[in-house]
Amino acid sequence: MVVIVVGGNLVYEHWWLPNHVINLPDIDLTANWQTYRNEEYRYEIKYPSDFSVTQRAECKIVTIEKPSDCATDADYCFPQSMVITFLYNQKSLTVSDWFDKNAGESYNKTGSKIISGQNAIVATPKEIVGLGRRYIFGRSDSLPNGTPRYMFDIIAYSGIDEKLTDQILSTFKFID
Repeated sequence: MVVIVVGGNLVYEHWWLPNHVINLPDIDLTANWQTYRNEEYRYEIKYPSDFSVTQRAECKIVTIEKPSDCATDADYCFPQSMVITFLYNQKSLTVSDWFDKNAGESYNKTGSKIISGQNAIVATPKEIVGLGRRYIFGRSDSLPNGTPRYMFDIIAYSGIDEKLTDQILSTFKFID
């Protein structure tokens, strides 16, 4: 008897009730964010409105961070920040070779991620407390041997969670 009632209910719901599809609008979670644009190195990236940007032109570094609410006497306080470094590829290294030469001692390759259409190496620190995930990728402008002309090295410190990091990185794009 129970089988007949449950079965009949399933048949009724599946074949006789109208199928309604509800299309929800796409919600851009970054719509109210600020945009940092770097004309010299031809990229832009969005960041939450409660974060700030600091650019140090002499060493091609941009820091996106949320002002710290840590006590000054705290033993450990890791900022919610990302550091973007622009790198000229003077030795014509592949992204993987650059990583091995410059970051391999402190970081382990743990995967890959597409950032602005480019395949990035994702790495995590081996032992250093406070360092977070690292993303290294080149721009498609290639040298004659196919290696990237320049690269980006982005470190997301451990104070910034992975979901927010992914949201910020999803907004990184090259400009022409």
